[in-house]
Amino acid sequence: MKRSHFYYTALVVTFGVTFFLKTLPADALVINYRSIGTNRNILYSTGSASIEEGTTTVNFSAQSLLPENIGPGDMLTIADEVFFILNRESDTSVSVQSKSSRTHLNEEFAIKRAYNKIQAWESARDGDLVGEDRREVGVCYNDGVFRSEDRFSVATIKGSRTDAVHYMRLTVAEGQRHNGIAGNGVVLDGANRTQYGIRVMDDYTQVGWLELKRFRRRNGAAAIQVKYAGRVLLSQLMIHDFYSRWYNAVGIKGSRGSKFTARNCIIYDGDKAAIRTVAQGGRALIENCTIYGMDGRGIYENRGRYTVLNTISVGNRKADFSIVRGIQGFNISSDDTADGPTSFVYLDAVDQFVSVIPGEEDFHLKNGADAIDAATNLAFLFSTDIDGPERQEKAAWDIGADEYKIYSSGIWYVDSEKYGNGSSWEEAFETVQQAVEAARPGDEIWVKAGIYSLLSEILIDKPVQMYGCFNGTETRREERNCRLYDSILDGQDMVRCLNIKSRGVVLDGFIISHGYDDMGGGIYASESSEYIITNCIIENNQANLGAGIYNEAPEGKVSNCTFTNNTATEHGGGIYILYSGLKVANSIFSQNQAGDTEGAGGGAIFNAYSYPKITNSTFSGNLARAGTEGGAIFNKDSDPEITNCILWGNMAGYGPEIADDETSKPVVLFSNIDWPGFAGTDGNIRMMPGWVNPVENDYHLKSDSPCINTGTNEAPDLAETDFEGDPRIVEEKVDMGADEFKAE
Repeated sequence: MKRSHFYYTALVVTFGVTFFLKTLPADALVINYRSIGTNRNILYSTGSASIEEGTTTVNFSAQSLLPENIGPGDMLTIADEVFFILNRESDTSVSVQSKSSRTHLNEEFAIKRAYNKIQAWESARDGDLVGEDRREVGVCYNDGVFRSEDRFSVATIKGSRTDAVHYMRLTVAEGQRHNGIAGNGVVLDGANRTQYGIRVMDDYTQVGWLELKRFRRRNGAAAIQVKYAGRVLLSQLMIHDFYSRWYNAVGIKGSRGSKFTARNCIIYDGDKAAIRTVAQGGRALIENCTIYGMDGRGIYENRGRYTVLNTISVGNRKADFSIVRGIQGFNISSDDTADGPTSFVYLDAVDQFVSVIPGEEDFHLKNGADAIDAATNLAFLFSTDIDGPERQEKAAWDIGADEYKIYSSGIWYVDSEKYGNGSSWEEAFETVQQAVEAARPGDEIWVKAGIYSLLSEILIDKPVQMYGCFNGTETRREERNCRLYDSILDGQDMVRCLNIKSRGVVLDGFIISHGYDDMGGGIYASESSEYIITNCIIENNQANLGAGIYNEAPEGKVSNCTFTNNTATEHGGGIYILYSGLKVANSIFSQNQAGDTEGAGGGAIFNAYSYPKITNSTFSGNLARAGTEGGAIFNKDSDPEITNCILWGNMAGYGPEIADDETSKPVVLFSNIDWPGFAGTDGNIRMMPGWVNPVENDYHLKSDSPCINTGTNEAPDLAETDFEGDPRIVEEKVDMGADEFKAE
């Protein structure tokens, strides 16, 4: 029998009010925020801090601009008094959770994470929460991946006395969240050798915003296990990569007597089921979830009783929905198992999502998806989607974890002199960060020429394409002119310019200058990123490691870029490359410096445990200071492939052009290198390059240069143009270096 829309709404109201909705907290309730991150070091201690007795506001000295990764729950020690941060009030002030016992005026301070493991937080903060009138909130930060030490679980939440007001909550700090894209937020990694991610055994526990992957060891493995606990809320979780041939792994597993809500979760590439209850008496309310690619079933009621609403479950091998005792409605399946009012069957995943390509999954809804405006409105229970507070105020919501937003063109506009909504040049955003936050994956951001003075780094946590060199009148990207118009991102020697934390990022046509940070003054590219940087000038940046770019991305490409006057105190004045196959092509490295300590070096590039491909690039005037090694390139346990390059006039204590440790095995082909041991083999030469005017950084080739027509056309990923966009092969063979000679 088909039930009406009103029946399902009434059911959810009853289910929610009696089961999941919380009462208002008492005035005396104490909410304790504690940060959790893998970084054990002091996060920040520059300058001084002040707070008056009996107050909760801490002000830092003018030179103490707080880094973006400091926030709620972090432990702040001033002299010998310990505080915990409640909120960032500005870049130079925070509020803390308890009043100061005395006045501190311009005293030394240090900020650290409160805990380095999720289990350490739980063990320290559990107890009689009801009797002690407190709620505990663990705030996770993206310092690094959380893993298990015992191969059983990352953390188990149990042993506390709780109720609807007093409970344990595990969440992620704002600005550190995944926003629906894997690899962008806080990750718990089972590494294929851990059975459980988070085990919940306390009533009323809340777990949200985490990404959990590869929990598939032993029979019955699960990223989240709810065991005996009731009224548990699981929200905005990303769970994936838990297929196991033998162990019946599950994304979220309920047991006897368990009662939980799964809300706004994305679960994909799994084994037995995305959500399953394995013992009688378990109940679950599943709202606005997205499930794809289980080897077994999507939602598997099994021995429990489920209510499933507004959920997409598609592309699962045995069944998308397996609901016998419970009910469902407003769902989508790729088979015939979605039931109830306004449900859709036989719909393909490719027609609903941005991408289901392995390794490039993006389960945001695409334009024209059947899921748009097809769900029931559950605003009386919640108002968010997988990205945050984005559910539309309309009668019908969208099915699945994502609430689709309609954009006019997929292009966002930025002009430092405008204060608009980003929809046009006339209504341009004032800052690049505003455009990144507004953009959907795959959108473009057009940045008008001008100087964008940064007070904090630009965080790119989604696959967007950023273009500079506009004058503010263009209607087509091809109309911009990078020889006339400069879009400058200026870190003001205080902050890093760009932090790339997503795959599929493009940066094209920017000057990235005066950035400052410990790692990556100009650009930091995390291990979860993948990018293309082209037609950029990266200059005057400072860092300990990788002044221009600090790269942990496994793959990426830098092309047609100029690196100049970047300074690293340790390694990699231009680029620090770690565990990566980064490609560098058609680029110029000049006047970069690195190395103040023994073992440091790599004035232009420092390779660590990497295998980059460096093609048709020019290195000159780079310096490894203080007797250190590798004026142009230093290799540590790395095997770079260097082809069609010019390395000349670089300086170092040893190896002014290329220096290697004993484990590195670089391959150098068809290059001009001013150092013994290369010329006469593999097409390499050692001859004055014949540049037009290297003193003025003019590295064009003169007509009599020995580098003309002496490269190899078989170089990896040989570009069709040189660093200025001119045709790369003018005659039969390509030239060495970034420039392709053109006879006047």
